[in-house]
Amino acid sequence: MDAKYLAEIKARCEADLPDVAAPVFRDRKALLAEVERQNKEYDEQDNAHHKLFMAYCEQQKQIATLKKALELMATYLVHFGRIDEMLCDDIPQPLHLKYQPKNDGDYENGPCIQCVQEYFQQQAQQTHETQEEAEK
Repeated sequence: MDAKYLAEIKARCEADLPDVAAPVFRDRKALLAEVERQNKEYDEQDNAHHKLFMAYCEQQKQIATLKKALELMATYLVHFGRIDEMLCDDIPQPLHLKYQPKNDGDYENGPCIQCVQEYFQQQAQQTHETQEEAEK
């Protein structure tokens, strides 16, 4: 119910009613007060939902930014960090083969960015799970 319609009802409510009016008409002020209370409650909930949605959108932007940062770091490591000598032996073979089907352990194939990126994601997940278990 919009504010204009509610105001019209309130104006009619101020009119005097005969004593024989039905009880529901005598309770009109209480009913109008309840409608106003519910409208206020709805507006408050709507504002709270909007704030939650905005916070969710901000989190999604942060997640996208962190994913891009991880991709950029993996790219840097692969192209400039001699990753073939330092990390490839630590990355499980199934992970190598997931992104490089021709990878036969020969460093000539070179590590791929997705492989390094997923390796660090797995390491972070394992670390996070270990920390959660320790906090319990």
